[in-house]
Amino acid sequence: MLELEEAAATHTRPCPNPGHAGEILEFAPGVPNAVLYPLKAIMALGYREYFSCTFAYQIALAIYEGYTEIGLYGIELFNGSPRERLLERACVEYWIGVAQGRGITINEFSGLAKQHYLYGYHYDQELKFGNNEVDRLVKVKLDIDAYRAAVSSALNYVCPSPLTCEDS
Repeated sequence: MLELEEAAATHTRPCPNPGHAGEILEFAPGVPNAVLYPLKAIMALGYREYFSCTFAYQIALAIYEGYTEIGLYGIELFNGSPRERLLERACVEYWIGVAQGRGITINEFSGLAKQHYLYGYHYDQELKFGNNEVDRLVKVKLDIDAYRAAVSSALNYVCPSPLTCEDS
């Protein structure tokens, strides 16, 4: 872990901008511009405590700091890992909605907070697209289940009995 902290400090040391971190500023001594992320202040404004990724924290911070325009580029969460597709995308889309609701311009070309076809207006296309998206999510679930089964099987092979492993 020390190598990672040292690498982060080396990489961020020349940067003049503040680097926001959580409540525990573990690497702060090596990062001269480390500042505490204003989570309590953001929550005090009445927003939901809904953060599943760094992008969400960044958008919330931009809202809090009064930006009038936010650029989101290359954030293709709909094509990412299962976690990105299922958890992070919804969270980022929530914060995009919060920002737009406050009149902030969102510049992005990542397909976030968009629907290809309008429900009720492009019924056949929207139905097909929606069914394909559901199929993709089901596949993600099946992939996760298969991965967990493989890991469980591998762990059972290495340590068939918890009692045996705890005693050794």
